[in-house]
Amino acid sequence: MDLKLSLGQYVPSEHAGLETLSGQEELIQRVLMKLQAPRGAFPPLPDYGSRLYLLHREKPSHRNTAALLFAAEALEEEDSVTVESAEVSLSENGQLLVALRLTAAGEATAIELEV
Repeated sequence: MDLKLSLGQYVPSEHAGLETLSGQEELIQRVLMKLQAPRGAFPPLPDYGSRLYLLHREKPSHRNTAALLFAAEALEEEDSVTVESAEVSLSENGQLLVALRLTAAGEATAIELEV
């Protein structure tokens, strides 16, 4: 059971304390954290995080494949998660937007990240 995060802050519970997550919500929060953290930025866990932040270096024609590989690499320790596809596009503010389709604990899930 993990504590629920929203915008980098723990979410307070209605009944004092902090809100917790379990099951699918907990898994998705863990996946998002791994995908958003730059790989190698946390020295005690050098393999934690993803290399999605490097997508801007890839040729536009190679970005979908690179995003798929980077996401799969970041989530390789998550036995119940499989990255099915990745699509990279530009957001309205010019940032790269990564749309991932995952199977997480047997459920199809879509995730969008701005990198």
